[in-house]
Amino acid sequence: MKYLFTFSEINHGSITVEADHRPDDGEIIERILEGMANYKDTDFKNFRLVEVDGAAPPATDEGSAGNYEVTITETLQKTVTVMATDQCEAEEMVQDEWDNQDHILDADHFKGVRFEAVPVAA
Repeated sequence: MKYLFTFSEINHGSITVEADHRPDDGEIIERILEGMANYKDTDFKNFRLVEVDGAAPPATDEGSAGNYEVTITETLQKTVTVMATDQCEAEEMVQDEWDNQDHILDADHFKGVRFEAVPVAA
């Protein structure tokens, strides 16, 4: 069978995996990394099965449709070098600078996104 998965995190895309069983995340990452040696396994998350042998995946027995609240968490990251006497002082210095808006993080500092859905109580 051919399984088509989409993925996101630092990298976005899709991959087709041929297997006699539904591949788990580890198998999917292994297949991605075979063609992308410069990446590490943490670059790929949030796999979603979108096709099995060219058709929509079979419905699961997880229950009927319902409302979900989906939390979107984006991660921005920037590294700042400071001279300090210890780690605590360094963190306080940079936090003060950040509080004073000396360090503004924007889309250029994007490192990933995570989606988490929880059912809405009826």
